[in-house]
Amino acid sequence: MKVIIISTLLLLASATTAFGQGTNGLELYLNSGISFPSNPDEFADYWSTGFNFGGGAGYSVDPNLTLVAYFDYNDFNFDDERFLEDYGFTGYGISITGGEASSITLSGNLKVTLLPSPEPVRPYLLGGVGWTRISIGDVTIYGPGGSVTVEGESETAFSVLLGAGIDFTLTEGMDLFIQGGYSIAFTEEESTEIFPVKLGIKFK
Repeated sequence: MKVIIISTLLLLASATTAFGQGTNGLELYLNSGISFPSNPDEFADYWSTGFNFGGGAGYSVDPNLTLVAYFDYNDFNFDDERFLEDYGFTGYGISITGGEASSITLSGNLKVTLLPSPEPVRPYLLGGVGWTRISIGDVTIYGPGGSVTVEGESETAFSVLLGAGIDFTLTEGMDLFIQGGYSIAFTEEESTEIFPVKLGIKFK
């Protein structure tokens, strides 16, 4: 992860310098959206649809090809009611708090635009690799006899990202983009998979 962080910082620093010099190939991204937990099955079953936000910097090496360094954050709430119902613990005065899951990803990506500018609507494909930190917060279980807290856990894993989207021209220096994606973090026991949907702004 240290290498990815340093590479991202260097790219952002280069981007800032390039803006000052009026470089046309620089792009900056900001986005937010929703994310769907997919795998493992327990993750999909007991964590709710969450939200995401992120940002990054890209450099267009030609009109159809852009190198992009990106930061992504996803957050999911634990569905305690469904968990208690599925395991037959409803009606016993038991409740659960905590257990929020989150992921932080730093990645390097290749973006291929399928229609060149100045087309106002430009579909694209995106693929990349990076490192993802998956975390689950502490869980506190309350019952008639008191409470017990189970410590959360976290893991860092190599990840692969795939996506497709559309850029819409708003002004000469700004695009709106919509993107759907698929993130796979190769966590130890079973891969952790997320489907993020993003709506964002790209500054050129």
